[in-house]
Amino acid sequence: MTNPLPSAAWYLKYHHNESWAFIDNLFTAQECEQIKKIGTSLVAQPAQVGAALPGAGGIDLELRKNTLAWIDSSNAQTAWIYQRLTDAVNTVNKQFWEYKLDYIEALQYTIYQEPNDHYHGHIDMMLSGLHLRKLSFSLQLSDPDSYRGCDLEMNSGGETWAETKRTQGTFIAFPSWLMHRVTPLTEGTRHSLVGWVCGPKFQ
Repeated sequence: MTNPLPSAAWYLKYHHNESWAFIDNLFTAQECEQIKKIGTSLVAQPAQVGAALPGAGGIDLELRKNTLAWIDSSNAQTAWIYQRLTDAVNTVNKQFWEYKLDYIEALQYTIYQEPNDHYHGHIDMMLSGLHLRKLSFSLQLSDPDSYRGCDLEMNSGGETWAETKRTQGTFIAFPSWLMHRVTPLTEGTRHSLVGWVCGPKFQ
């Protein structure tokens, strides 16, 4: 039996919980390569910013420079990807945030392949119809040794950016209001799968 802490306890260090969650090996290396094959078979387009719907928004190369394609949820060949990600979203949301969530937007297959491809600091939170983006996630598809730079980093406030895991198959989720960025690519090619989970407005 442990003794309860005194009401005026002085902690020796700050207790800090990170603002994001991750699941290692959500997809195997072979499955990641399978997703890459699906993604690279699609017609890629320059990335746009400023809208929740595929094909909307505008190009801003200062803020974001990379290419992307959209993976259709109605395709029977990609249903297993959506299902695995749905299970992961429900798992981390139940453990950490308990947001009311309704659906995942179309998955964005992102490719960083030219030197200085990047996505500077931004947030994802925006209205999508009557719903709000509440959770964002990124699935690392590339072998981390196949590229340099291009790290997904989080900022909970201030000037400090924290690097997230870049292990192949890792699923990273975070609240859509959290500032994040992808640092400039210096070598190789990075592939990832990005998604946003929507639900009713916060009460």
